[in-house]
Amino acid sequence: MLTSGRSHSNSLVLLVSLVVFISLFDLVISQTITNYVVVRGRRYATIDNISPSAACEVCGRSNETYFLPGDANCTTQAYPIPAGWEFAQDDHHARLAAASGFWGTGCVVVYSQDNNIAYSAGIGEICPGTNLILGEDGIRPPLSTSSRFRINPNGGCGTEGRRIFITQAADPSERDITIFTGFPEITNTVVMMGVEYATLDNSPLQDSYAEPQVRVRNCQGYQPRAFTHDPAVLRQPSGVPIELPTGWTVAPDTNRTKLVFMGAINTAQTQCIVLNGGGSYVIGDRNVNCGGGQLVDLSGSLGIFYKPRYCDRRIIISRPTTKPDTWVWNITITNPIGVAASSGSPPNQLAVMDNARYDLSLAAGQCQGYPLLLQPGWVIPGPTDQFTLFLGAIVQNLQSFGTGCFLFNTGLSLGGPFNATYPNGLPCSATYDTLNMDVQGVGQFYVARTCYAKVLLARDLTLPTPAPSPPTPLPTPLPTPLPTP
Repeated sequence: MLTSGRSHSNSLVLLVSLVVFISLFDLVISQTITNYVVVRGRRYATIDNISPSAACEVCGRSNETYFLPGDANCTTQAYPIPAGWEFAQDDHHARLAAASGFWGTGCVVVYSQDNNIAYSAGIGEICPGTNLILGEDGIRPPLSTSSRFRINPNGGCGTEGRRIFITQAADPSERDITIFTGFPEITNTVVMMGVEYATLDNSPLQDSYAEPQVRVRNCQGYQPRAFTHDPAVLRQPSGVPIELPTGWTVAPDTNRTKLVFMGAINTAQTQCIVLNGGGSYVIGDRNVNCGGGQLVDLSGSLGIFYKPRYCDRRIIISRPTTKPDTWVWNITITNPIGVAASSGSPPNQLAVMDNARYDLSLAAGQCQGYPLLLQPGWVIPGPTDQFTLFLGAIVQNLQSFGTGCFLFNTGLSLGGPFNATYPNGLPCSATYDTLNMDVQGVGQFYVARTCYAKVLLARDLTLPTPAPSPPTPLPTPLPTPLPTP
């Protein structure tokens, strides 16, 4: 009997110890929710405390090589809801939070009494699947009496993974991830033809120029990051959702909008601009497409929110304005280089498109940068002997026109001071070509793709002198958007 009593006592002690251990384990988990984002006064996290910038194993990003191993992209283990937290509800807050990070999964699951909804991590669109949350007893909440929950093991993880989303009230001092510093003031703008343009996250539009291969990799709401495959750099969402400021709209997908970002100046610190309708185009280029469907509309009860679908994108917004243009794009040519003539060809007056003087130093004016309107009577000539020999003689006399290369209408340029053997040497880099854009009702605009090159113009002197372009009337103002609900 004594032995039996001791055995019963030992079993009781073991049982009590096990209960205490489980309680302490739950307590430890409840104290370790350190990875979360804040959206309009609420914290959001995954029940297993995964970082919002953690990569996932699949998630449709097959070009990224830092995936987590095995089933690490799904809540397959049952976890208790930490003290002070609760299931995230299916509302606008949760959708914005889901779109703000990768969360180490393809989709995050929010709670609904009738069903469970999953939102794609980093995007905020609905993922397929129902009855995704189960208690450890295999029953859906709220009927489950379990204190631990996981994703339904019967296909709930899907191919891209699922994690359970939880929420609690945030500290008032915590930063809302969807609000950039100074919101809703838009201070970094550029104006052209009666329209003011900016990025949705108020990024500087005119950063220091760099060649495309080293230009910053940047996403909406995040700081510049150099091109790299370092997991610590790439494990970021494709920009956070940001509310559209009152009075602004997403800029229309027109040549007039794209013209503002064609050239070497207005780079918006990114690779591609995103316009209304989801069209996306390479910064500084013409119609080179970065893919369709790039504008993710995350609007809801909290307001009108947008984000780009992928990184290296920034959303352009616009509004009508009476502010003056940021740059003079309608330049009358008053500084001709001189007259080029040869036997059998009419004499042609030459100039550079930005009207730079022939004695302008390279340091003083090396970059046209902005697109300019082609003036009446002027053309962009081909690199004929008549013009190249004339320019070569000037270049050999160390006159630079503030440039390193002259751009002809072939798209290739013939070197200035950077090529001492010009015009008998090799042409400048083929990447120094001319970009053009036709703006309806205004005319043809041209700009060099890079700095150190300027567009060459020629005017046949045997033809009548044309009148300069009149000031272009401002376009019909865009309708002012309704205030944010």
